[in-house]
Amino acid sequence: MLAIVLATSAASCGRTRDAEHANVEASPAVATPPSIAGADAVATIRRDGNHLRDEPSPYLQHHAHNPIDWYPWGPEALAKAKLEGKPIFLSIGYSTCHWCYVMARESFDDDEIAAFLNRHFVAIKVDREQRPDVDALYLAAVAAQGGPTGWPLNVFLTPSLTPIVGGTYFPARGSAERPGFFELAQRVQQGFATHGEATARDGAQVLAALARERGDGSAAIDLELAFAQLARERDEVRGGFGRRQKFPNAPLLLAELRRASLGDGTDTPAARDHLATTLERMADGGLRDHVAGSFHRYTVDADWGVPHFEKTLYDNAQLALLYLEAGTRFGRDDWRDIARSILDDLIAQWRTDRDVFVVGFDADDAGGEGTFYTWTSAELEAALGPERGAVVARSWRVDTDDAARVDGRSVLQRSGTASAEHVAIAIAALPELAAARSTRPAPARDDKVIVAWNALAIAALAEGARVLDEPRYLEAAKAATVRLRQCCMHGDRVLRGVRGDASLGEGQLDDHAMLAWALLRLHAASGEPEPLRLAHALALAVRRDFWDPTRAGLRRRADLDDLPVATLDMDDGAMPSGGAVAVASWLELGLLLGDDGLYESATTALQRWSSRAQSQPSSSGFLLATAVAATRLREVVVAGDDDDATRALLAAVREPVGTRFVLARIPADGVTGDDAAAWPALVGKRALAGPATAFVCERGSCSAPTNDPARLRAQLAASFAAPPPTR
Repeated sequence: MLAIVLATSAASCGRTRDAEHANVEASPAVATPPSIAGADAVATIRRDGNHLRDEPSPYLQHHAHNPIDWYPWGPEALAKAKLEGKPIFLSIGYSTCHWCYVMARESFDDDEIAAFLNRHFVAIKVDREQRPDVDALYLAAVAAQGGPTGWPLNVFLTPSLTPIVGGTYFPARGSAERPGFFELAQRVQQGFATHGEATARDGAQVLAALARERGDGSAAIDLELAFAQLARERDEVRGGFGRRQKFPNAPLLLAELRRASLGDGTDTPAARDHLATTLERMADGGLRDHVAGSFHRYTVDADWGVPHFEKTLYDNAQLALLYLEAGTRFGRDDWRDIARSILDDLIAQWRTDRDVFVVGFDADDAGGEGTFYTWTSAELEAALGPERGAVVARSWRVDTDDAARVDGRSVLQRSGTASAEHVAIAIAALPELAAARSTRPAPARDDKVIVAWNALAIAALAEGARVLDEPRYLEAAKAATVRLRQCCMHGDRVLRGVRGDASLGEGQLDDHAMLAWALLRLHAASGEPEPLRLAHALALAVRRDFWDPTRAGLRRRADLDDLPVATLDMDDGAMPSGGAVAVASWLELGLLLGDDGLYESATTALQRWSSRAQSQPSSSGFLLATAVAATRLREVVVAGDDDDATRALLAAVREPVGTRFVLARIPADGVTGDDAAAWPALVGKRALAGPATAFVCERGSCSAPTNDPARLRAQLAASFAAPPPTR
């Protein structure tokens, strides 16, 4: 095997690994690069477009006039590779990825490289947001082979879809010591021509190992052990996890928040301090777009100072939920206000004319990366006048902090030395800065609609509506749900999403699981029964279609279809895994409705993945958050109609669903008909001795019913103060 040093950039659009070597079986010498053959074909493809022309994804559309004859992932391309006996060049990215476009300019728009790929490979482009299963499989495969991972992810495959070699960003051409993309493609082509499928011997072993992945635990998660392990990864000084780039890993922070607010004596001051430091540094630093209120993807430094300016829906929906829960649990109105500002921005800037939410905004704009978001003192003074502009510049550290500059322009960050008066002036000026900024060329918006990500937004809006008593958020959540049902649901099966009227294909585990989880929260906020019915149906469908009993985990797809290995979706990253969210929805619905099958499925999954959560807590954030909640989770049922008495009882339980309780709202005369048959735990609960009654229960065993909000609060407090139940 010939070791090839993979050229890469640490500034790729996602995570990277330090390892920079992988193996390709090839001839020891690299031939002289061939002259451009088929130049006419290259020119024709550039002019007329390739097989991506009619794809709905904006990312794929961006590559539709590369001179490379790109195909989308699908039966046509895969059959072509087998029929012609050609290896596949697979390139995976997404619309808001900066380094994806750098590599596109340098390599994929190069006529010589395009002619070589067109002659020797079947070239396939994938939008990772549309096909996260393809991305996850080959990301794991490249990592297992020692390659650097991130986006763009570039992988050479055999016609049988076995990985040969891969990595992230490559310069177009390298040197004798460090080959670039063109040299690597030539070596792969020569190796495959000589050895065929044997070129991917290592890749075949990797796929076999991925197929064997399974949950192997046998007991409840040892939370003390898991959080002790996680504590080793905390940055105690600056907050967050790790000491290089800083990502707002919402699942991990949610787990830490729930552990820190459990109140059973197992949380530590260090954990609470780390959580507070992280939430404050994220909110005050450059990670946050202070003008809009939402957050960027990550910062390129460890001090939360200079962001990678991309924005994603899933980050912001999760951060709204995180700040809402943290503000409620710790009495921090400023954190609740941050949640409010995110939700306001989602409604103002992210919502389409069909009431659903786009996936995100590019890092780049017409002026480069970050020009839209950054400022100079002169610009502030022009927008606000000399006196106020100077105050605002000092308050936001404009032109005073060299470490927070991008191309001579400043990222807004709160100054720790500004007086309260100047801070108030700076905050009051934000609407004027928004108006001034609106005249600049804005970053492009990826207007795909992904069900899983919209589900997170629906959950955040529903929780915001109930906890903050804000009707606008409830109306936005309900409108988005109506549209998703129209465009993306067929019975209990869900599409991945749409762009306009074009489908993005079959829905994956996270689309089904996150929608079920969100609908339970929409029911709690609206009191309408239909979201609860649909949540239950989806949770049952997830268990039916995605649960793999032999591996004790949940598959990303309902069937294997066009991939060589069915991967499980149990590892949490920047987003919760579909598997962890499915477990949470099974747990919550199983308890609330008395569905013992769902409840037992949840506890089985938590046990089987306990070893992974304990040994690798950094990839188990949402699963840990669910496990913490499971130690104290109670059911609260409010029976009443839309009147003052019902609203008073609901106000007594105004904190996020799933933190310490799950909430059902049923009519004053109780559930009847099909609902009664499907929801045994709710049968018999109805308004007693008044217009509304609340029930606090633990797995069906209930405290005395009450129509007094003060008594309900006392029952909740007593229930949460009790020792955790034994099962």
